[in-house]
Amino acid sequence: MERAEILKEIKERINAIINNREWWCPVCQRYMPVEPLIEVDKEKRVVSAKLYCQRCDQFLDILHFYM
Repeated sequence: MERAEILKEIKERINAIINNREWWCPVCQRYMPVEPLIEVDKEKRVVSAKLYCQRCDQFLDILHFYM
């Protein structure tokens, strides 16, 4: 499988996980939708998705996917 296809598949998985879900934000004191910041570490072959509150940009969680 080509690297671009793998990244596309991982991004689809990330979106499937965060769609229709909310994370607890300690700053907003409620469950909030999140905005992912996706980083690719080609050396370690890991894609990390850091999840931030859409309202206040508080870091909430991180997801790791291995290529």
